[in-house]
Amino acid sequence: MRIVLLLSHRQASVERGFSVNKQVVAENLQKGTFVARRHICEHLNRAGGVCNVQITSQLIVAAAGARQKYLMHLDKEKRTKERVEKSRGKKRLQEEIEEVKSKRRRLNDDIDSMQKSADALSEKAERTGKLTLVSESNSLRRTVVTKKVEVVEVGNKLDMLLLKLKDS
Repeated sequence: MRIVLLLSHRQASVERGFSVNKQVVAENLQKGTFVARRHICEHLNRAGGVCNVQITSQLIVAAAGARQKYLMHLDKEKRTKERVEKSRGKKRLQEEIEEVKSKRRRLNDDIDSMQKSADALSEKAERTGKLTLVSESNSLRRTVVTKKVEVVEVGNKLDMLLLKLKDS
């Protein structure tokens, strides 16, 4: 029976801490604010109440500089947020550059395979004398020309993105 009583006495300070935490808690309270409020409550309890707190020159100076420290903190957070956004923007830009590069590679591969197919069809048409193979070959060559225009457009877009990345 004695062990149980001792266990509850050991936890008494923790239980008091929970009740103080309930008094201090407010909605949307950040960790730093919660800790600061908890320190204030502990100091008031040690001093014996609000009326017994000694107002020193150090306390007055700290209170006067609190607003300035808060504004500096907000400015620091803003700069950090801007830096994170800028790095996210760079990352998105780099991903877009990689997509455009892969698109250009795919287009070039398509052009190469179409040209080979067109050449093969032309040779086959020459051997067999079938004119339909010549028209298929010409159709592939026209598609190659449009793909080459598309490659130029993709190249221009890539140059623009690389310039944008360099400027940022």
